[in-house]
Formats: sequence, structure tokens, C-alpha cells
Amino acid sequence: MSDAPISQPRPYFTPSSRVSGDWSAHIATTLDRTAAMLLSLDDAAWDAPSMCSEWRVRDVAGHLIWRLGTTRWSMIASGAGAYFGKHFSPSHAIAEIGREIGSRPVPELAQELRAIADNKVRGRQRVSIIELTEAIVHAYDMSEAVGADIRLSPRSTAAVVLNRLRVPGHGRTLARSYTLSAVDARWQLGKGPRIEASAGELTMHVFDRRRLELVPVSTTEQRIVRPGETSESACEH
Repeated sequence: MSDAPISQPRPYFTPSSRVSGDWSAHIATTLDRTAAMLLSLDDAAWDAPSMCSEWRVRDVAGHLIWRLGTTRWSMIASGAGAYFGKHFSPSHAIAEIGREIGSRPVPELAQELRAIADNKVRGRQRVSIIELTEAIVHAYDMSEAVGADIRLSPRSTAAVVLNRLRVPGHGRTLARSYTLSAVDARWQLGKGPRIEASAGELTMHVFDRRRLELVPVSTTEQRIVRPGETSESACEH
């Protein structure tokens, strides 16, 4: 009989409640991994619908470049220029910008994401939880839609979901009703019966991209999340 110790499941961790501060390295890593994931896709996946209503995968990539790669004032100016006299809502103007940038060749878009990552890790431009949220949520908007594999930092995904759970309404209700457990990132957040899913699935749910049928289970079961309807939410995050 082998005397080798029996492997025990790695425990979940409860993330720090602190989400303010400098997230430059986390943003940079997320963008680098997003660029690598996008380069691994074929042409059909690039033109496939994302988790954002009426946005293709390449449109989301274009939006991410615009949202994180420009200064605050340049972003406001370009958004206003696309809006006034052309669209009835800011969301339509933002979508137009994403489509325009996203029409560029795939290698160019990936290169731009990596250049933005380089600027972020050097502390240039905006590096708050808001920018990290943009990077994480839109990475999953693309990867979850086409079934692409992307491994993001557990601390990054936990911080973004935690910040969302603090928002009055759906977020706080969810935090009070369930403990959300990310099986691939090993973090857990909230109170109540435990819900197990991937970090990507949980992120898409709390940001209203996909409604999941949350069914609490006993601790002996491995997985409980069931896909529901895709949300028609806007994607300006």
C-alpha cells in the first residue's frame, strides 16, 4: 500500500474587501492574455456575436482599445463626435466607435492591446478598478461567447465581481442571497447557499450578460449553474 498522502482539494479564499488603488499590473496582464486569446481564434470566431447584444467579438476588441487606450479627454471628445448629429443614444455612438476600430486587421488589434498593456504596467493613463472592470468583463464578453479558453488572475476577477456586488439593486441582492464560488479561481463571495460556476460564468451573470439559473446545492456536489437566457444589456462598461 502506498504511503503517499491523499491529495486534498485546495480551499476557496475570501478576497480582500479593498478594491480601490492601482490595478496597473492586473490590467496589463489581462490585456496581454486577451490579445493572445484573440490571436488564437479563426476568422469565423472574430465575426461571431459576443456576449454584448449586437456586438461582434471584433467590435468588443475595438471598444476595449478605445476605452482603455485613450486619455479621458480624448475618449470624451471622440464619443461626443460620434454622437452629436448621428445617433439617438450614446450607446449607439459607442458601438459605432467599437465597430470602426474593430474593422482593422486582427494582428493590428492584438498589437494595440499589448501596447496599451505596456502603458498600463508603466502606470500611464487610468489604472483604477473601473479600468480593470472594463478589461475583465470585455475579455469574458469575447471568450465566453465563442468558448475560447482564457485564464485570468483570480484576484482580478474577484475584485471586479466584488465591486459589482456592492452596487445597489441586483448586485447587493445577489450578495445577500448566495455565496458565489468560482471553481476555476477558488474565490468565494457573498452569503447564503453556495453557487459553483467558473469565474467567467459568474462575471457574466453579475454584469447581466447572461442570466443563470442559480440553484443552490450541498457541499458534496461539484457544479450547479445552468445557463439561462442571454441578456440584452448594453455593453458600455
